[in-house]
Amino acid sequence: MSETSALSGNEAFPPIHFASRGEFTDQLLLALRSAQREVWLADADFKDWPMNAIAVEEALRTFLLASRANRVHLLALNGEALAQAAPRFMSVLRLFGHGLFCRQPSEQIAARFGEECSFAIVDRARIVRRFHRDTMRGVAEFHPNEIGPWVDQFQSIWDDATPSIAGTTLGLG
Repeated sequence: MSETSALSGNEAFPPIHFASRGEFTDQLLLALRSAQREVWLADADFKDWPMNAIAVEEALRTFLLASRANRVHLLALNGEALAQAAPRFMSVLRLFGHGLFCRQPSEQIAARFGEECSFAIVDRARIVRRFHRDTMRGVAEFHPNEIGPWVDQFQSIWDDATPSIAGTTLGLG
């Protein structure tokens, strides 16, 4: 039996621990490039994420161009900081506003969210998460059966969140 046919869709792979910005970026890019349907991103302000990197811009564009059904959901306490620091990300948001949505968590969970939530979830099967937003230490895991609690947490926060940054400015002008 070939290695490819032996792998099922629910098979896990050993976690990969990282401890530097470069290792985090590598794992994030691997996850983004593997996305088939949905990407969920969460961080207080994304200041330590490579959101203005050409490689991230290309990965998001490629993913969103692959299908109009593909979605990126981003949660940030401070979306304005992201907007100012990442013009490449903002260009993707402007071009793909139909598939890229940004929200801000409610005040009730803002304090906990700011410290503990720094992760990317891809297709409900892969997660790249930092253990705390003040350190680059974290883990990348591909374990579809174990990602559920993280998906539930994100979905719960998302449902109570309010719209944040947008790719276009509305108003009189």
